Amino acid sequence: MNKKFFLPVLAIVAIAGVCMFSAFKANANKEVRTEQWFQYDGSGPLDEASSYGNPSPSPSNCGGTEQVCAIRAMESSVEGQPEIDQTILDEIDAALQNPTGTHDNVELRNIEAQ
Repeated sequence: MNKKFFLPVLAIVAIAGVCMFSAFKANANKEVRTEQWFQYDGSGPLDEASSYGNPSPSPSNCGGTEQVCAIRAMESSVEGQPEIDQTILDEIDAALQNPTGTHDNVELRNIEAQ
């Protein structure tokens, strides 16, 4: 085979291989964030992600009308904490103002007697 032809073809194949490898590697590093239910700790500020934890597919131990029990939100870049945005804050406010209404992303509970 002619060296003048072989070297450029080899260079093109090498460049294509590097591009394909880097594309697959970039996709492998992407985070997969999911929407989860996050339990409220009962005492922290409602607008701080650190007040919520224990992500799960469904809320647990909720049922009542007195305080936030859990919120459904996307997981933030901090593992185990929700991404708190204005939409979820508005829904928290709506749930607390109208506890018997339907709220898709907020569950309430009763405050336990001490």
